[in-house]
Amino acid sequence: RWLEAMDVFARVSQERYRAVVHDDPQFMDFFLSVTPVDVIERMQIGSRPVSHHGGAGVSAMRAVPWLFAWSQSRHMLPGWFGTGAGLAAVQAQFGAPFLTEMYGRWPFFEGLLDDIEMRMARADLGIAAQYEDLAAPVLQRIAHAIRDEFQLATGQVLAIKGCARLLDSEPTLQRSIRLRNPYVDPIHLTQVDLLRRWRESGREDRELFEALLASVNGIAQGLQGTG
Repeated sequence: RWLEAMDVFARVSQERYRAVVHDDPQFMDFFLSVTPVDVIERMQIGSRPVSHHGGAGVSAMRAVPWLFAWSQSRHMLPGWFGTGAGLAAVQAQFGAPFLTEMYGRWPFFEGLLDDIEMRMARADLGIAAQYEDLAAPVLQRIAHAIRDEFQLATGQVLAIKGCARLLDSEPTLQRSIRLRNPYVDPIHLTQVDLLRRWRESGREDRELFEALLASVNGIAQGLQGTG
């Protein structure tokens, strides 16, 4: 029954992810607006381009810049989006106690859920909202869909683990994230302002670009990773 539940979780999570990320024709516009991927693609990181040659849209994106861009905006979207819908579907079919049993007795599911929780804890939708202001009003519905899924996923994870806050079971990591945020948050806000001004200049202002590079590096250092 655990395997049956995982089949439900995988299928529904994938359906939710694809419905928003792959099947919404405006999602790529949202991604290009709310992340500094246009800065990342101009950075000299390795020898490969951001996208696969001959491809278009989300499916053409390479994994590293895709994850890196979402970490810069603090959405951390690839690490958790779809989790809420998937867990809710399992709960509806098997019951909430069943999910708690899976977490307590199946190391695979425990590790999976703990990893998802860590990704969600590193996200900050308050900071992400500042980046979302860079997107056109018509794209804000996508931001609302992301927030709804995050709220659903958070509720599901906390209920399964019996915790009040994300990472309550990992107080050292929880404290580390809490302590670093006041130092990283100002860099995010500066980056949002720089992105707006750089894009308005036609992406031609070299001084603004150099400042953006510094902000990207600063955020990556503060988060201790690229995604």
